[in-house]
Amino acid sequence: ALTQRALGQQFELVLHQGQAPHAGDWLDIEVRLNGQPLPGARVSLGESGPAALSDAKGRVKMQTVQGVNHIQAIYRQPVQDDPRLTERSYEALLSFGTH
Repeated sequence: ALTQRALGQQFELVLHQGQAPHAGDWLDIEVRLNGQPLPGARVSLGESGPAALSDAKGRVKMQTVQGVNHIQAIYRQPVQDDPRLTERSYEALLSFGTH
């Protein structure tokens, strides 16, 4: 239930599912930054699994595998108004098991 609603984190993943996923299910995942849907975030199954970019509504679909699933989202935000840095890096990880 906690993963099916926004928790108010600065960068987070929200699942839009009605039930716990099973192996092979497709997840509808929303990436949010500062409470708003975020397009262009990289979402993958683990660090080296297949990746996709979130669409204009911050959504992406990922297929689960049997066993432990690690859904990872990464977003690099360019910074131009601060000479001390070039970008902000955001990362979120959602882990769960399926059978």
